[in-house]
Amino acid sequence: MKREDYFRWAERAARWGAEYLTTLDERPVRAQTAPGEIAALLPLAPPEEPVDMETIFADFERIVPDGMTHWQHRRFFAYFSANAAPVSMIAENLTAVMAAQCMLWQTSPAATEIETRMVDWMRQALGLPEGFQGVIQESATSANVCAVLTMRERALGWRGIDSGMVGEKQVRVYASPETHSSVDKAIRIAGIGQQHLVKVPTDGSWALDPEALRREIDADRAAGFLPAGVVLCVGGTSIGASDRVHQTIEVAREHDLYVHVDAAWAGSAMICPELRVLWEGVEGADSIAFNPHKWLGAQFDCSIQFLADPEPQVRTLGVRPDYLQTLGQTEITNYSEWTIPLGRRFRALKLWFLLRAHGLEDLRQRIRNHIAWAEEAAAAIALLDGFRLTTDCHLSLFTFQYAPDGENANDATERLLRAVNDDGRIYLTQTIHEGQFVIRFQVGQFDCRREDVLLAVDVLRELAHVLESNMQNSPYQKFARYYDTYVQNFVDDLPFYCTSVKRSKSVIEVGCGTGRILQLLLGSCAHITGVDVSTEMLAIAKERFTDQLATGELHLEIHNFLDGPMVDHFDAALVTFFTFNYVLDDPQIFLSHLRNSVDRQGILIMDLFHPKPLRLPETDGQWSEMSFYTDGRTIQCRDRRTMSKEREIRTQIYLDGSDETEIITQRRYYSPQEIVALLLESGWSEVQLSKSYSVDGFMADINLHAEDSHFLVRAVAGGM
Repeated sequence: MKREDYFRWAERAARWGAEYLTTLDERPVRAQTAPGEIAALLPLAPPEEPVDMETIFADFERIVPDGMTHWQHRRFFAYFSANAAPVSMIAENLTAVMAAQCMLWQTSPAATEIETRMVDWMRQALGLPEGFQGVIQESATSANVCAVLTMRERALGWRGIDSGMVGEKQVRVYASPETHSSVDKAIRIAGIGQQHLVKVPTDGSWALDPEALRREIDADRAAGFLPAGVVLCVGGTSIGASDRVHQTIEVAREHDLYVHVDAAWAGSAMICPELRVLWEGVEGADSIAFNPHKWLGAQFDCSIQFLADPEPQVRTLGVRPDYLQTLGQTEITNYSEWTIPLGRRFRALKLWFLLRAHGLEDLRQRIRNHIAWAEEAAAAIALLDGFRLTTDCHLSLFTFQYAPDGENANDATERLLRAVNDDGRIYLTQTIHEGQFVIRFQVGQFDCRREDVLLAVDVLRELAHVLESNMQNSPYQKFARYYDTYVQNFVDDLPFYCTSVKRSKSVIEVGCGTGRILQLLLGSCAHITGVDVSTEMLAIAKERFTDQLATGELHLEIHNFLDGPMVDHFDAALVTFFTFNYVLDDPQIFLSHLRNSVDRQGILIMDLFHPKPLRLPETDGQWSEMSFYTDGRTIQCRDRRTMSKEREIRTQIYLDGSDETEIITQRRYYSPQEIVALLLESGWSEVQLSKSYSVDGFMADINLHAEDSHFLVRAVAGGM
C-alpha cells in the first residue's frame, strides 16, 4: 500500500471501527473459539508476493473480530478493564500515524514535555504532594520491576549493577499475599529469588499486618539477611484488598527500607477525594504505580509511576552512551533512563486528549457510579438462592460463590462460571480466596451502564436455575439417587457397623460409591477412607463431604486393590459384595492386597446382598444383588439373580425416561462359602464358622473368628 492510499484505508478502518463500537453489545463478550481455531485459518508460510488490501481487510473482518474477547464491551466484568475512551482511541490513531520512537528528548520533544506535564496533572488529580515526579510506563509490571531493582541497588549501595550480587548479603523484600503476581515476577527478574520475597501475614481485612512486618524484618536482620524494601498493595487484583499504608510505611522507615505502592487498579479512584482514605499516608512512599488504562479510559498501555525522588531509579537504570547524547544539552530529561526499555511510545498524547475531553469531574462520576452499581449488584446476588458473598465490595470489586444445597461449592461455582462465559452476555473470571474457588465481579468498563450491571444479576439467576435443573436430571445425579435408594437399606444395619468399628482408629470402605455408607460411619472412628474405581461416584462423594475432606476426617481416592495394597494401614475394612462381582478380575489378589493394608487385629466386614433391591424384573433365583454405573448417557442397573451364578439381568435407564432390560452373561458369582475360601487362600488368619442365624428367612451371618483377627461376612439370602 502506498502513502497516497492511506486516506482510503484509514477511512475504511474508521468506518469499521465506528460500526464495531455501535454493535459491540450484540457480540458475546468473551471469544467463543477453541484453542488453535484461529491459527488454522492462517497460511503456514508467509506470502512471496504482495496481497491486495481488499483481501487483507476482508480477511481481518472474517477472522479477527469473532476471535477476540471484547474488552470495550459494556458488560465486561472480568479481570480489571483495559478501558479506551473513544477520544483516547483517536489520540492513539494520531500516535500511530506519527510513529515516533520517543526514547530521548531530541527524538520527540513534544512527547517528552507533554509526558512531564501529564504526569504532573495526574499527580494533582490524585492529591499527591508537590515534589513527586514520574514517568509513563507500559504497565504496572514494568513499574514494579523498576521499583524492585531500585530497592535492591539502594540496599547494596549500587554495587549490584557494577560488580554483581556474588558475595553480597542476601536481599529480602516484603509484601502481603494479596500483592499482584507481577511483584513475584519482579523479584525473579531482579535475581533476588522467589524464596526471598517474604509474604507477611495479613489481618482480618486481608491487609499486611505492620507488627508482623516488624517481626519479619528484625528476624531477617538477626539471621544475616539484608532487608531492602516493602511492596504495598492498594486494591489487590484477587479481592481488592488494601494494606494499611500509613502504619506500614512507618515500620519501613524505622528500618530505612524503600517503599513501593502498587495501586495499579485502585489508584484511579483516588481522583475522588473521599476515597483517598484507602491509601492514607501514601505521600511517605518512595514509588507509586497506577494504571490510567484500567479505570480512567486511557487506552492500553498507559501506567504512571510516581517517584518521590527519581535519582535512585535513574542511577539504577540509566545508561547514556555517546551515541545517545543530545549535544549542547545537559539538563534535559530522557525518560528512557527512568525505565527498562530504550524505545518508548508517545503514551502521553492519549492522556492529554482524555483529560481535556472529559475533565476530572466526569471521570470522578463514572468511578462513583461503578462503585454504587457494584454495591447494588452484590446486594442483589446475595439474595439469590444458592449464592453467597465471599468478600464485600472493595471499591467496585466483590467476590461470590454459588453453593446450592447438597453440592460442593467450588465445583458448583466453577460450573456456573463456565456457563456464564459460554453464554456470552457477560464476562466474569475467578480467583482462589482462602482456599475457595470464587467468582470476581468488577464494575469498571468506561461506558458501562446501571442496566448492564443489573442484567448480569439476571444472567446469574437464569443460568443458576438452568444448572440446577440440569444437575437434577444429569445421569450422574440420577445414578446417585438410584444408588442411594439401594444403599439406604443398609441404614438398618448402622448399629452393627458402628459397634464393629467404634474402637477402630481408622476404617476403610472399599467400593464407597457416592458415600452413603461413609456418611453413616462418620464419627464412629478417628479417620475414615473411602476408595472406589469410579471417578463419577467419587465426584459425587466429594461434593457431599467438602467439610470433612477439608478437616482431614475423611479421605477419598481411586483404588481397587488389584495393583497393590494401600500405603496407609487400617484397623478395619468394609467391603461391599459387588466389588467382587462387577469390578474385580481376581478376588484372591484383591483380598491379598487388602490383607496387607489391614492390621492383623483388624476387622473385615463384607456385605454380600440385601433383600430390598430396586423395582426391576422379578428374580428367578435365590440370591439378589444390585450395582450401578453410568457412561454419561445412560444409567445401567445390574441386578444379578440366578441359580446358575452366571446369568445377570441388566436394565438401562435412559435420560429420556425410557428403559430396556436384557439378560447377559458375566463372570461367575461368588457365594459366601467361596469368599471364606478365598480369604484363607489370600493369607488371612485361619478362620472357622462360629455362628449363623436367619431373620425372616432373609439374612444369614457367617461370623468367623481367629486367634488374632475377627472377620464377619454378612450375607442376605434370597427367597423372593
